[in-house]
Amino acid sequence: MTPRKLTLNRAMDLLRRHGARMVQTNTRNRAEYWITPACVYVDPALADQIKAHPQIRASADSLFPGMSQTWRVST
Repeated sequence: MTPRKLTLNRAMDLLRRHGARMVQTNTRNRAEYWITPACVYVDPALADQIKAHPQIRASADSLFPGMSQTWRVST
């Protein structure tokens, strides 16, 4: 049985939980996105949709200025 693919609506529901955020991690050759604390993997194409959503705010917390590594629902 294959796992269900995460949808935008489900991802947004997970991000609306208290303390939830989408985190970018970097592997050897690509970036990966996860919703924490639920530990749910987010496909890069879906991560781009989430980042473009009007309710999502970037944290500007990356190692380099002007970049973000976490995103959350604005309050």
